[in-house]
Amino acid sequence: MAGPKKRLSKGAIAGIVVLSTLVVAVVVLLLALPGIVANKVAEAGQKRGLTISYSGYSLGFGSVGLDKVKVTPTGSTAFTVEASSVIAELSWFKPKLVRIPGATLKLDGSPQKVQKVLEAIRAADAKIPKGERVPVQIDGKFSWRNFAGDLGTVSFDTVKVVTTPTEEKVEVDLDKGRFTFLLLTVEPISGKVVRKGKALDVTVHLKPKDAGTAKVVLHHEDGDEVTLEAQGLQPKAFLDFEIPGLKLKKATLDADVKAARSADGDVSASGTLSATKLELPKIPVGPVSLSLGSSLGLDFKITPKKNAGDVKIDKANVTFSLGGKPRVVKVTGEASLGETLQGPYAVDLVYTFGPVPCSELAGELVGGVVGGLTGVIAGGLASKAVSGNLAVNGTIKGDPTRPDKLVRTTNVTEACKIDTDPVKAVGDLFK
Repeated sequence: MAGPKKRLSKGAIAGIVVLSTLVVAVVVLLLALPGIVANKVAEAGQKRGLTISYSGYSLGFGSVGLDKVKVTPTGSTAFTVEASSVIAELSWFKPKLVRIPGATLKLDGSPQKVQKVLEAIRAADAKIPKGERVPVQIDGKFSWRNFAGDLGTVSFDTVKVVTTPTEEKVEVDLDKGRFTFLLLTVEPISGKVVRKGKALDVTVHLKPKDAGTAKVVLHHEDGDEVTLEAQGLQPKAFLDFEIPGLKLKKATLDADVKAARSADGDVSASGTLSATKLELPKIPVGPVSLSLGSSLGLDFKITPKKNAGDVKIDKANVTFSLGGKPRVVKVTGEASLGETLQGPYAVDLVYTFGPVPCSELAGELVGGVVGGLTGVIAGGLASKAVSGNLAVNGTIKGDPTRPDKLVRTTNVTEACKIDTDPVKAVGDLFK
């Protein structure tokens, strides 16, 4: 005879009901989750002017991951972010951090085009309540095409991006970079970009192996400030070609340049540049030619004029060697760079050279042609047979980007004179 049936207690029944309800809720959540994820992703992108696509998702403890993700600005190809996965760390079902490891960042277009798109995204992100603005960390590689038409690219094998919305801050670290423009290749490049509020700071380092260093620093806020420093930089490390008449295999470059542009468009600049161990082209003088030595220098100062982009060239002294001594071509004048420094370009320059004693030029000219001890004697003779000074001035006007269209004038204000008494010249040689 069977015993009496055991009845479930009210507590057990309540537990089963709760468990069943929970199971049903989980099933419903799992069925609805793809739609929830899709809506949340689309909403997050839409608020920031971004289009986000992905192939699937995965759930972790306190996180949601998206697979094969692609992010682009809505209606633009200015940049693309692609990654095999994007992980959103959650706090009470709200993202508190987004990580994108192994990402590929691509920019495409001029700096103006890219900046316009990025500024629109930043403006949209700034309108989102602070509680919904999520920090982002990106690790991967970076490339930029068509920043100067189709003539150049820049790429970095390592890039790290960290955004801190509460501080309105973005930091970008770049390493193992390569810059190409026409036949120019510069590597390795490293750098750091920090954007905080309206302020932007960019530092770029160039350190080719055993070939000197260069550093460029940019600060942008209401205006722009740029500095360039180079020490013992050897062009052979990044030049893949030779300039006709100018050999740079042994050359070294040094620079200390500062430039600025105010919010009103006023441009100023000053600094020095020098190049040593050059093989410079010779200047033809009749059937022979004069050597310009093996170094060039530039010392300049530019100040703003009334209209934005218009500048006064207070000083531009070009130094080189001629006749065995340093010589200077002095340049002054005006230039127009355009309100945004993108043209149209125009120069109106005046240059002066000399006076240089003709005896110094004649001695080198004849001595170099004859050569040896005889050349020394012949050079000395020539220097005694020539008197007077050489002085030249002239003007250059037009668009410097169109050298064939530039209008040049040259005036010889002083000229050399040849002594007509050769016996006297020989006698003067041995005085």
